[in-house]
Order: sequence, then structure tokens, then C-alpha cells
Amino acid sequence: MLRRKKIALLNLPILPGYEVSLFAGICDFVKEHERWEFVYNSEFNAAAVSALKTIEWDGAIVRITDPRIRKFVKRLGKPVVNVSAWIEDSHLPTVRRDEWRGGELAAQYLQTKGLTRFAFMRCRGKGWFHSARFDGYAETLRKANFECDVYDQRCSLNHKEESKRFSDWLMSLQPPFGLFLSDDFEAQAVTMACSKAGYSIPRDIALLGSINQPDVIKHSVPTLSSVNPDEVTVGYTAAEKLCSLMNGAEIVPEIITIPPLPVVERQSTQISAIDDEEIRLAIEFIREHFSRPFSILEISEHLSISRATFYRRFLSVVGETPHSYIQKLRVDKARELLKSNKLLPLEDIASASGFSNRKHFNTAFIKQMGKSPSQWRAKLARNGAVDMA
Repeated sequence: MLRRKKIALLNLPILPGYEVSLFAGICDFVKEHERWEFVYNSEFNAAAVSALKTIEWDGAIVRITDPRIRKFVKRLGKPVVNVSAWIEDSHLPTVRRDEWRGGELAAQYLQTKGLTRFAFMRCRGKGWFHSARFDGYAETLRKANFECDVYDQRCSLNHKEESKRFSDWLMSLQPPFGLFLSDDFEAQAVTMACSKAGYSIPRDIALLGSINQPDVIKHSVPTLSSVNPDEVTVGYTAAEKLCSLMNGAEIVPEIITIPPLPVVERQSTQISAIDDEEIRLAIEFIREHFSRPFSILEISEHLSISRATFYRRFLSVVGETPHSYIQKLRVDKARELLKSNKLLPLEDIASASGFSNRKHFNTAFIKQMGKSPSQWRAKLARNGAVDMA
């Protein structure tokens, strides 16, 4: 019986329940092709160095975030695949996110919001990926004849001087504008700083993250839209590459980049870059209240204009009727609930999404998705919870 190959994981965090991680992609490859045994996972420190010199292992997947790690693993003389973009060239076989393409996608997405002003926050840290994301973002905007204001973070926004410097920079910009972060982990601090400066997200600032990190998203208020870097495919491809190296393929320091998936839109970029102030306020009202039943008359009264005038102006500015716009938001909400609450009764989902009854829910859902809510949920389960937008 063949011995299972033993794979070391170095400087590669494994987060419980993180279904879109590098490790999830590695595990997917193992389930389909190999019978690997993971023998070690650790941060890069003295204990890790000592352990890798004493335990038996056949190959490793590592995050090269420091020249010391690069130097150490090159000396090991075993098949190793790097999955990090901290260093532009690790001189090792590398599978990583296409950081430039992520910046390009961010710029393209924010332009679809009707924005004409854009900014970038290069978050603290010396990783090469910060610059790569900026280059893709800024170059794409330049090609569309847009400029990009840049903030280079020096330290935590919790520091008084840094907080003031960031606030002053925000105040120099004219809203509404799109702000792309080079690292999601600063998102909540940025949101709080924007609020202190008198800016509202997403009314004044469409805030967009870069790595779709679940731990960040679940703690973000409003929830953070983000580029989706497809970490699962990065992990899967890295495992595939390592398998090839362990089977005798030549070790060449090539770089394989994995393009991002479409931006995942959440509350932080649901902006309305509309010159008609009353219609912009109407959209804000709808987004705030769509999860409960209300009438078009209620919106027009909120704006102190006639129902007919509101309807005509909304159709002219937005390109669809208020009813159609509201139904799309409600169906999107229902889809989120169908994905995240697999046992929640459809009647409860209809109510939580703003539909007055199950019949209206079914009709709107079929019109937008081509399937009933129950059919869509069943297919979602068969496809392993992959969203079928």
C-alpha cells in the first residue's frame, strides 16, 4: 500500500468554517485526486523552523511574507509552492491572486455606479500586493479619463494624528466618490472615521474591499462589498502544482495568477450617484425600508411631491419603475435568506424580504430568477450552495 504523502503548511492560516479559503481549495484537490496528510501548520517562527527540520514531509504550501521565509524554504530542497503576493517575486513556484486584475475590476465596478470621482487607500503594510491593486485600479481609471486621489496610511486610524490626517484627506474630496481599500481589515476603522468626518456610507462614499474576507464582512456595518479574489481556486491550483512537482516535474520559479470572480455587492456600495436630489432621497428611503411593505404613495408623501410626478421622474432618472426597483431589492434579500437560512420557512422569508404574502413573493421571484423560491433553494442545495445569479 502506497504511503500517503505528507504536506506541510507554513504561514498559512486555517480559519474554522471559512468555506472560501485557500485551505478549502487545497482540500477540494485532495478529495478529488490525492490522499495527502497534512502534518504541520504554523506561523513562521523558530519552532516552525525546528519542526520542519525534524518531521517527515514530502512537499509544502507556504505564504512567503518575508525574505527570511523565502531564504529558509529555498534551502530545504523539497517541492514548495508559494501562495502569497507579499513579495513580487519569491523565486519559487507561485500561485497567487491576480492583484492587478482585482484593482481593474474594482475600478470597472465603481464606474457602473455612475460615479465620476474615485479614491484609493493604500493600507499600512509593506506587501507588494498593495501597489499591484493600486496600479490596476488607477490605470483602469486613467483609461476612462478619471483621476484617483490616494491616501497612504502610516499607522492605525486609532492613533489621534493618523485619524486627523485621514479625516482631513476625506474632507478634501467631493462626495459622492468610490473608495477602494487595498486591505479589507481596515474597513471598519475606515467606516468609523468616515462617520466622524460627517460622511455616510454608501450615500457619500461607496466603500469597496479587496479580498472578501468573511470575518471582516460579518463585523462590518454597513456590510462591506468586495472584490472576490477566488481563494478557493488559488488553493486548488497550488495543490495541483505541488502534486506535479512531487511527481517529478521540473521546479521552475514561475508565477501563476488566478483572476478574481465578480465583485460581491453588499450595503457599502449601494450608492445612488444621481443628480436629482429628490430621486436620490427616494432611493435611500427604499433601501432603508424595502424589507417591509409600503406603497409608492408613502414615498411620494415622504418627498412632498405628487405620486404622478414622483413616478414619472423616477422612471426617467433610474430607467425602471419604482415597483420594479423595489421588487429587485426584495428578491435579492430573499436570495440571501435562502442561502444563509436553509430551514427557514418560505413564509418567513417572504415576510422578512418585504413581501405582503407568499403569492406576491413567488410571482416576483419567478419573474426575476426564472424559478420559484422552493425550486431555487433545491438547486442551490444540489450545487453545494453556489449562488446561481
